[in-house]
Amino acid sequence: MDYSRIFATTTAILTIAATIAMPAGGASATSLDQTADPAVVGLWSKPFSEGSLFDERPPATKDEAKTLPAAVSMAVAPDGTVIYWNGQVWEDVDSSAAIDLPEAGGEVRILDLRDHLKGQGQPLWVTPDQERGVGGDLFCGDLRHLTDGRLLVVGGTEYDNLDDDKGLPNGWGRTEAYGLDSARAYDANSRRWTEMAPMRHRRWYPSMVMLSDGRLFVAGGTAKVIYNDLTYVRETETFDPVANTWTDNGEQAKATLPYYARLHVLPNGNVLYDGTGQMWGPAGPDKDMAEWNLQKIYNPETKSWSVIAPAPLGGRSSSFSARLPLKPPYDSMRILIAGGTFGPVVGGSVAATNLTEELEVTGDSVSRTVGPPLNNPRWYSSGVVLPSSEVIALSGADRDDGMMPGMTSAVRQAEMFDGERWIPLASAARERSYHSTAALLGDGSILVGGHAPITALGGPGNANYFPGGLFATNFRDPSFEIFKPPYLYRGLRPRLTQVQSGIAHSETFKITTPDAPRITSVVLSRLPAVTHLADADQRTIELEFIQKSNGTLEATLPENPAVAVPGHYYLFLMTDNGQGPTPSRAAIVRVGETDHAAAELPYGI
Repeated sequence: MDYSRIFATTTAILTIAATIAMPAGGASATSLDQTADPAVVGLWSKPFSEGSLFDERPPATKDEAKTLPAAVSMAVAPDGTVIYWNGQVWEDVDSSAAIDLPEAGGEVRILDLRDHLKGQGQPLWVTPDQERGVGGDLFCGDLRHLTDGRLLVVGGTEYDNLDDDKGLPNGWGRTEAYGLDSARAYDANSRRWTEMAPMRHRRWYPSMVMLSDGRLFVAGGTAKVIYNDLTYVRETETFDPVANTWTDNGEQAKATLPYYARLHVLPNGNVLYDGTGQMWGPAGPDKDMAEWNLQKIYNPETKSWSVIAPAPLGGRSSSFSARLPLKPPYDSMRILIAGGTFGPVVGGSVAATNLTEELEVTGDSVSRTVGPPLNNPRWYSSGVVLPSSEVIALSGADRDDGMMPGMTSAVRQAEMFDGERWIPLASAARERSYHSTAALLGDGSILVGGHAPITALGGPGNANYFPGGLFATNFRDPSFEIFKPPYLYRGLRPRLTQVQSGIAHSETFKITTPDAPRITSVVLSRLPAVTHLADADQRTIELEFIQKSNGTLEATLPENPAVAVPGHYYLFLMTDNGQGPTPSRAAIVRVGETDHAAAELPYGI
C-alpha cells in the first residue's frame, strides 16, 4: 500500500478545509506593532543557538531539525544556569505517527547566560555527562524545584512498537507510548542526575505542585497514551523528598483531571484545580472528561477533594494560568487565565480564543470575573509574571495544533497585561507554538525557546506539506530569544548589593542598596520550572519592608509557608522613575531557613 500517496491526498483535502476555517486576524495579528521604542514595546534579541548553527534561520530540513535539542522543558537552577531538554523526535517518522514510532527525546543541555546578561560574554552551552538524564525519557514528565535546590522530574515517556515481530518495514505497526513511574533529581552543583524512589503509578503528562511543608503532590496523567481505554490516572500521591518515599493518598483523593492540570497551592495550604489543562489525547480524552469543567480543591490534611463550581467559561485547554502577585495580608490569591480553546476537544482544528478571566480565591471561596481580551487569540501561549505585577504573553498559535498538527499560524507578537488592558508589544523573529517555553531571568528579561510540533497531520517527518508561510513550520527550532520588557527601559534601575542567602518564614532581614530611598517594593519570584505551559509553583510575593537611614532596607518574609513555599527565589528591588515600575537585577535566595552568608548575585548588581 502506498502510504505516502494516501497521506498526500488526505493532506491536500484537509489543508483546503483548514484554510477556509482559518479565523480572521490569526495570521496578521502580529502587524499590531506600533513603535520601535523599547520603552513602549520592549526589545527582542536576535535568535541564538548552540554553536550558532541556527542563529540566522531556523532548521529547514528533517536532518537539520534533529541536530540540536529544543527547549520543550526548562528550569532556572539556584546558580542561575538554565537546564532544558528536548521532546520527541517527530522528524524520524517515515510514514505516519499511527504506524511508525518517533525517536525518544529528552536530550539535556545546560545554558549559561550569567556573563552574557552582564554584557561580559556570549551564551555558553554544556552537554552533561548524562545527556538524557536517568530513569527513562524526561519528555512529558513534570518538574519542580525541591527545597534544597535540586530539580525533581517525575513521569515521562516509554516507547514501544507492538508489532515488532510482524516483519513490517522500518518498524511500522501499531505504536504505543507509556507513562513512566520514574522520579529523578538534577543537582546544579554536580550537574548530575540521581534516581529517586519511583512513583506508585506510571504517569505521562502528570501535574506536580509543592505543598507548604516541602512535600510534592502529584496527580493526573496517563499510564498508556494510545490504548488507554479513555481512562487517565485517577490516583494521587505525595512525595517526601527527605525520606525519599511516595504515599498513595487513598480513595477520597482520586480525581479525574486533564493532562497537566493547572494546580495552585492556596494561602490556606489547599490545592486548587482551576478548570484548565491540556484537554486532549492522542486517542481521545478521558471518558469522564465532563468533570474537567469543574473547579475543585484538594485538602492535604483530609486527603479529599471538594467541588467549588463549574468553570465560568467551561473547561479551557492549553491556556496559561498564572498567579498574580500575592500582597499583604496574603489572605487571597488572584489567578489569571488567558487564551486556549474551550472545553475538552475530541477532533478537528479548534480555533483559539482571546478571552481572559480572573479568579480570586479567599479561603476555599472562589469569585470569577471576565477580564479584558487579548490582542491575539492564543493557543499554547506562555504567561510570565514580572516582578512589576505586569504579565507578558508570548508565543503560541491561532488554533489547537494537537488536534490538527501542522495547520496553525504562529503568534509572534508579545503583549502585556498592566492590570487593566493588554498592550501590544514587539514581535519575535521566530515561530514558537507547540512545545515552546518562556522563563523569567534574574536580570528581569525573559528567555523564550522551544517549538517542537507534531509533524503535519502526524505524517512523515521529512516533509512540510504546506506551502511556505501559510502555516507555522513543522520543524523544531533549537534556538532561543531573549525578550526585554518595557520596564527595563524606564530609566535608572535600582541596585541590590547584598542580602543574606537563606531566609526563614516570619524573619526580618536586611537588604543593602544605595537606592534605599527610591525603593517602592521588595519582591520574591520563585525560580521557574516550566513545561507544556505549566509551572505549578510559579508565584510572586510582595514583601512588607521599611527603609532605613543607612542605605539599607528591612523586609519581612511572610509567616505562612503556603504563601512562600520553601525553596529558591529571585529577590528583586523595584523603583518607579515616573514611567512605571523598574526592577533591579536579582539575588537568588533560599526561603525556609536562615543563612547569614551573602546570597549569590549571578546577574550582577
